[in-house]
Amino acid sequence: MYMKRFLSLMALLCIYTCSFAQINLLEKAAEQGDVDAQKYLGYAYLNDGTNGVKRNLQKAYKWYLAAANNGDAESQYIIATFKHDYYGGFKSNEDVEEFFMWMEKSAKQGYAPAQANLAFYIIQNDANAGFNLYKLAADQDYPPAYCRVGDCYLYGIGVMRDITSAEKYYKFAIGANMLDGFMGLGYCAANRGDWNLCKHYYQKAIDANIPMGYNDMAYLYAEGKGVKQDFREAHRLVDMAISMDRSNVNFLDTKGEFYLKENKLEEASNIWNRIKAMDESFAQNSESDFCNIMRSMMDGSVDMNIAVTNSPNQNTYAVIIANENYKREEIVPFA
Repeated sequence: MYMKRFLSLMALLCIYTCSFAQINLLEKAAEQGDVDAQKYLGYAYLNDGTNGVKRNLQKAYKWYLAAANNGDAESQYIIATFKHDYYGGFKSNEDVEEFFMWMEKSAKQGYAPAQANLAFYIIQNDANAGFNLYKLAADQDYPPAYCRVGDCYLYGIGVMRDITSAEKYYKFAIGANMLDGFMGLGYCAANRGDWNLCKHYYQKAIDANIPMGYNDMAYLYAEGKGVKQDFREAHRLVDMAISMDRSNVNFLDTKGEFYLKENKLEEASNIWNRIKAMDESFAQNSESDFCNIMRSMMDGSVDMNIAVTNSPNQNTYAVIIANENYKREEIVPFA
């Protein structure tokens, strides 16, 4: 037993300080079932250039799997994500089942990254279990979980809604340099109706170059909350978000919504076409105001050609006959 441990420690030292030839010490210890040796052999073969060891995914998987089978929580997490991260995603249902099996094993041992990762996948179907896993990870000071716990408290996902607790976890995130926490604090301020404080936190997010900070600050200008309404500034800000992350279709959705608010239907239609070209699923399934209105316009259920006049006439009336429960009808003074 002592000789086995000696070989393992010597081998682990060699991976950082010895020549490539001496890595055989590590392999001997791993073959004798030493978990540390198996784990660090997996590391050596996964990370190209470790003391001249070339990347070999097959060997890396072999040794991490050995360590995982011997109960190492970190190795179990790595094995769970291995095929997704290094072999181009899951290829079969068996890959998915293997992912959840190893992720659950790792999470049950209290490995925070596994707890947070598993929470991400299960929270839609089991909000309470998802929240509990995020909370366990956050309580181990795992920074990526802080904002997720804050979100759960803010929106009442798997836990009673509690804005004060949400603010606490967003501040933990900021303290750990997870600057998306500024967005969370902005949402908390918005929920309290404190638009000046909301603007303050969105500006902090902008200063940290977070695209969503630009997007949500744009909404304040479009809606005149905490600032004077200014659609030009709103478009400038959302254009900044789009330029920073062109893959995020939500920013185009925001810009389209602004065009609708301005009654610029041609521009809104152009944005709609861009969204459909970028992400047809988003266009057909998103519940955003912009997507809902554009889908209604395209299928003819909304008549946008309504005459408008700025001249008051008390003898002019509009009669609407409908059998639908309208929720997004436009408020117009005269028609």
